[in-house]
Amino acid sequence: MANRLSFNKHISTHTFRHTFVSHMSEKVVPLLAVQRYIGHNSGSKIAQEIYAHITKKMNDNITESIDTLID
Repeated sequence: MANRLSFNKHISTHTFRHTFVSHMSEKVVPLLAVQRYIGHNSGSKIAQEIYAHITKKMNDNITESIDTLID
């Protein structure tokens, strides 16, 4: 079993769900559409609070967009 990975962090199905939502956000998929896809109520404030964070990639894209406005 030389190909086994070792993690010091607990990985759950929720971790993969959160990662999926983060990737969809980076692809600029509307949060409402993602919420419906993963089974959240469309008006769920909880989902908005959990998933409305900014990933590093999204932050880089924001910076690039602002830079193009300045040029």
